[in-house]
Amino acid sequence: MPAPSAGWCGCSTGRGVRRGDIEVKCFGGADMFTKTIDRPDFASIGRQNITAAEQVLKSEGLKMHAVDVGGLLGRKIYFYTDTGEVLLKRLRKQNGMHEK
Repeated sequence: MPAPSAGWCGCSTGRGVRRGDIEVKCFGGADMFTKTIDRPDFASIGRQNITAAEQVLKSEGLKMHAVDVGGLLGRKIYFYTDTGEVLLKRLRKQNGMHEK
C-alpha cells in the first residue's frame, strides 16, 4: 500500500500554516478486532494505519509531540482545539465487549 500524499494529510505550508507551528499528536491504530495470527509478514489494519501515518509525517519532516498508538484496545480522545490539549481514555474489555 503506497503512503498517502502530503495533500492527504493537509500538511502543506501553502495553506498559511508555518511548519514550526504544527504540533503533531498521533493516537489510534489498535488491533481491536484482530485475532493473533502466526505469520511474521502479517500487518493488521491498525499496524498499517500507524505505518502510513509515520511515513506521511516523515516525508513532511514533522515530528510527533504526543503518541499513543497500537495495542489491543481502543481509545476515547478528547481534543480541545482552543488549547491543543488532548485527554485520552483507554477503553477496557468487559465480557467480550469493549467498554465505551
